[in-house]
Amino acid sequence: MKYPNALAGIKKILTSQFMQIISTVCLLFGAVIVFAGASESSTALVIVGGAVTLVAAVVGIIALIFNLIGLNSARKDESTFWMAFVYAILAIIASVLSAVLASINPDVADWLTFASRLFELGVIETSVMGIVSLSEKLGREDVASFGRNLRNLILILWLVVLVVRFFGNRMERISSIMDIISSVLELVVFIIYIVLLTKAKQMLEKS
Repeated sequence: MKYPNALAGIKKILTSQFMQIISTVCLLFGAVIVFAGASESSTALVIVGGAVTLVAAVVGIIALIFNLIGLNSARKDESTFWMAFVYAILAIIASVLSAVLASINPDVADWLTFASRLFELGVIETSVMGIVSLSEKLGREDVASFGRNLRNLILILWLVVLVVRFFGNRMERISSIMDIISSVLELVVFIIYIVLLTKAKQMLEKS
């Protein structure tokens, strides 16, 4: 095995993405329940939707920790993952600042949330390029080519997510619908990313 640290890291990243899917599904259901509660003026549904959203947030935090551990491990064998690790830290900082400023300065908080999403895109994009680099070193052009193609698809989908969330935050009447749309798109991104991570894991196990 040529890259044990990268393999261990990618396994952790893979686990984090499965958790992200669980988090996104919970977020999706939470948004649907809140939307239904608001439509029917049901306080109970709104509370349930909020609780499901809280579960999504907790699972998302755990996924974030696993992702950081994985990136830190993978960077020992492939330097591209170091930049992904930096982006992940910046995403956390921007997200925390956004939460702190949400009630003080909502506009600044919105922009910080937007920045956090951009950093999250940076994490995925640089991680994909890290996998492409490892694939090229191992002479696996099939995996490298697959990664490059997926990188472009992920970029397009995530930019659509950013646009949807940006306008959703500014249009209260349709914010729940926008949340649902963006959650579905994020789910697609995570599934695509998992496919590549699985290929990378299998490649590294055979190296």
